Amino acid sequence: MTGILNTLKVIIRGNKLELSQVIRVFNLIPDLKYKLILHQENRLSGNTSAKYHPENADLGLLQGKADLIFQSINDLPYPLPVGLVVIALLE
Repeated sequence: MTGILNTLKVIIRGNKLELSQVIRVFNLIPDLKYKLILHQENRLSGNTSAKYHPENADLGLLQGKADLIFQSINDLPYPLPVGLVVIALLE
């Protein structure tokens, strides 16, 4: 793959479902490299709480700290914050 984007930064919580989705999607595009950012460690928000806050993951995406988020449909905010779109839903 050529171009400006060499490696996609991907936010996940680190659960088995999201990890399997990441593997499944990126197996379809083997030339695309990615780096996982585990949201559960609260690296994006600086929040020291162990509780998951999907809005912090969204904020990380909006601030350019990541390129994609893999998260459960149950964790999607509604309405979506301005600037966010859902680009794929896996079965």
